[in-house]
Amino acid sequence: MRNFVLFFLAALATSSLYAASYQQNDGTIIDPIQYYDLYHAPGNHPYAGANLQPFANLAGVDLSYAELHFANLNNAALAGADLSYALLWVANLNNSDLASADLSYTNLVAADLNDANLNQADLNHADLRTAELINANLTGANLWAASLQQANLTDADLTDASLVGANLRWANLTNAHLNGTDLTNASLHGANLYYADMSIANLSEAELNNADIDPREAEARGDEQCRPEWREPVLRGPELREHKFSLAE
Repeated sequence: MRNFVLFFLAALATSSLYAASYQQNDGTIIDPIQYYDLYHAPGNHPYAGANLQPFANLAGVDLSYAELHFANLNNAALAGADLSYALLWVANLNNSDLASADLSYTNLVAADLNDANLNQADLNHADLRTAELINANLTGANLWAASLQQANLTDADLTDASLVGANLRWANLTNAHLNGTDLTNASLHGANLYYADMSIANLSEAELNNADIDPREAEARGDEQCRPEWREPVLRGPELREHKFSLAE
């Protein structure tokens, strides 16, 4: 009998270590959170803190390699959290606080990051294809080699952010703030840059083939962003002849 009691208590203690759950967008509760790693067998994630749900206080937590697809974390406090390599595709992170969070190599495909605070966040190699980042704060963020194809960055603040080697093909950057942004070797093929403020942005070796820019509209607003003597982008490849705008106009 004593052995059975000890076994029961041990089992209870073990299960409590993996008690944390997360809420999906449709209200489904996934319990416990699963661990995702291509190089190891999947299993329960070691995180044992507060459950993941809207408005949750998750500042500084370690959720690296967590499988959190379709997670509903709108308005969550995730400042300084480690979400590296996590699966957050189609997650709702609307208005969440991710300042200084580690989102390197994180899968955020089609995620809702509208109005999110990503100030100083590390998003290097993050997958943000088709993600919604309207009015997101990405000041000083590290987006080195991030995938942002067809992402919506309308009104986003990317001041002093690093997007070196980032893929922004067909991204929507309408009215985005790109002051001091480093876009060295970034691909902006087909991107919408209407009214984007690119004051002192670094566009060295950036690809702007088919980018949607109207220098006359920018000039009418008094911006210097589209003047050739200011940025002198290098347009590479055979698609140069298809370039839609002419800075000489």
